[in-house]
Amino acid sequence: MGSRRESRAWFATAARAAAESGDPQLHAWVLAREVMVPLNYGAPKAAAGLAEQAPRVAGTRPTAAATLAAAVAARAYALNHQPEQARAALKAADALMGRLSEGERSDTWLTYGEQKHRVHLSHAFTTLGDTRLAHVSQEHAREQSAPTSTVTHTLLNIDAAARSHHDGDTEQACRRTVAALTALPADYCTGLVRGRALDLYEAIPPSTTTSTLYGNYATSWPTENDGFHSGRARPVRRSDSSRPPRARSIGAAVGYPMV
Repeated sequence: MGSRRESRAWFATAARAAAESGDPQLHAWVLAREVMVPLNYGAPKAAAGLAEQAPRVAGTRPTAAATLAAAVAARAYALNHQPEQARAALKAADALMGRLSEGERSDTWLTYGEQKHRVHLSHAFTTLGDTRLAHVSQEHAREQSAPTSTVTHTLLNIDAAARSHHDGDTEQACRRTVAALTALPADYCTGLVRGRALDLYEAIPPSTTTSTLYGNYATSWPTENDGFHSGRARPVRRSDSSRPPRARSIGAAVGYPMV
């Protein structure tokens, strides 16, 4: 719904209740989930700050909460341009994942399975520019995601497009992203999907012919009235103020699994 203030208030209530319960794993799980709010709303500095809390509360025992905390922290650090911390968190997440019990890996809200892990790794490695490991994670995540997980598959396709851009094939990156977005119903081209696609668009030099192609498509989406407007100004590229403004609103997309 894009209500960040209300989200923070409810997470504060949940974290307090979890702490008072005396269950550190529940507390760590809530804290890790809270990181997803600034992470998905394009506030990596805030996400990175929050990301330090959950692993500390979770401890070193291999639990779903500890693994989730490390994986989310890796994404936050990668987006906040802290590659060393991101890689350390990725190493910790993989080590914990390898030691998780079958019960902790089951497919429930409070557990952490391989599919969730691979989706997190896809975004982290893509952001770090480690395209080989990003590709491996994306392939595993696709295989393990249900065909009906439309938004998850779209986000993985956008990660793959960003990987093409990192590897120097910007035209392919644009075409892959446009193909992924045009395959979606209009209601899904909002929130996190829109934000992730526009993050890639903003990374493409405005002089690139393909970025114009991509930009023309991106600016045709709904903006303030799409139900996910974050209240931020709609920026333009400093190098080309004649381009139409583009919203940067990043929220929880309709139907997006909080992985």
